Amino acid sequence: MKLHEFINLNLGKVVRDGQCVALFREYIQDVWKVRPFEGLGTDGGAQDLFYRHSSLPEQSKQSDLIVYDVTINNRPQYGDAVIFSASATNQWGHVAIFLCDTSNGMLVFEQSGIAAMNKDTDRMGAKFGLWGDERLLSWLRKKE
Repeated sequence: MKLHEFINLNLGKVVRDGQCVALFREYIQDVWKVRPFEGLGTDGGAQDLFYRHSSLPEQSKQSDLIVYDVTINNRPQYGDAVIFSASATNQWGHVAIFLCDTSNGMLVFEQSGIAAMNKDTDRMGAKFGLWGDERLLSWLRKKE
């Protein structure tokens, strides 16, 4: 499956439990053909995809993913999984699928469990979003 097909299939739908990590897992399984590593990103949140990835060498080898450090490498590329740090209102961080840079920030395909946890807000499902670089920790890319 190609990224555009994944987007068309999931746009507006709640993927799994509605969390951003759930969309990420579906994406790497359907598009990258990588077996999801379920233990990563669940107990500490999406930011653990960056913080704990290197501490799990057996999962790193199985996952076939390259972890990029934002302080060393340039920019994410189309289809990379971008990882954002926690904030005052979100202690878990965020993961989304990078589409492109725009003059207003990074255009991503994402799903937000934070909005879904608000009792006054229905689960919005997968959608397009804009993010700045302020909380960008890293990005993941499938090895070629």
